Amino acid sequence: MADQNELEKQAEQVKKVSKTGLLPCPFCGSIELSGITIPVPRADEKEKKFHFIQCEHCFCTGPNRFEMKEARHLWQTRAEEA
Repeated sequence: MADQNELEKQAEQVKKVSKTGLLPCPFCGSIELSGITIPVPRADEKEKKFHFIQCEHCFCTGPNRFEMKEARHLWQTRAEEA
């Protein structure tokens, strides 16, 4: 069972969730976030697209993925605090 400090941290994170449903930027704390899609031309002419989340304040980006769902999931995944 989570202790009181852990519950308070979780409650604080929920308060900070942006209108997109994403956690705030891990670097600057901004909730101004966008999902970005970039077409990637390929020699075989089958266009692929990279998707990632970007902070509109500090321009930090999350990992690139071929599916936005995966990019969003990775943005939401945070390292444990030491």
